[in-house]
Amino acid sequence: MNRSSRGLAALLLSVAVLAPFAAHAAAPLPRNQQARYGTEPPSEAERTADRRFVEAMAVVHGGDRRKASDDAARRGWDAFGASRPDEAMVRFNQAWLLDANNPRALWGMAVVTGGRKEVATSLALFAEAEPALRDDPMFRMGYAQVLGLDAQRSKDPARVADALSRFADVDRVAPTNTLNLQNWARLLLALDRDDEALALLQRVRAVRPGALDPGLVETLARRRATRSAP
Repeated sequence: MNRSSRGLAALLLSVAVLAPFAAHAAAPLPRNQQARYGTEPPSEAERTADRRFVEAMAVVHGGDRRKASDDAARRGWDAFGASRPDEAMVRFNQAWLLDANNPRALWGMAVVTGGRKEVATSLALFAEAEPALRDDPMFRMGYAQVLGLDAQRSKDPARVADALSRFADVDRVAPTNTLNLQNWARLLLALDRDDEALALLQRVRAVRPGALDPGLVETLARRRATRSAP
């Protein structure tokens, strides 16, 4: 696992444990903090700045815009792994500006927007990146994570089925991934499937007891006690 992947794994484990995603300030975000620079048309000055940036980066990378985009995406993942998501979004946007099809830039924007509770935007970005990254275990785990949050909120049967399927898919290739097991358990709790959630938490305890989310354990214990009371 390279440095960026280790950073991503660490941040997912320590921050994005979906209970729920961290709140983000309600104030409007600057253009370079919005995925793909937002939905508003850029001003003439912004268009000029974007063009100059692309030209400069192409020169730095010998005219290879794809290489320049990959470098910007790598810097974004380094920033994300160092718990600097705002800086990461700037880099991911730059990577996208250089190559709108760069899957690692799209994935990066998906993770950052997910952390901001922009679930619909996050899921759209994950879906766009999936054809190129469907075999990446970290990508699959992140996608399942946001789908799980969406399913918890919506209770839509199709979304619930998709999220459960993806958690199970990750589990088949990474059965000791404690983050996936706990995200899966959260969705099962939201669906009142407590026994299944308990089984997953018991697997977490067997693999790495210190990884258990105390809040999740407490919620399950309280519900089971309430339901068993006379």
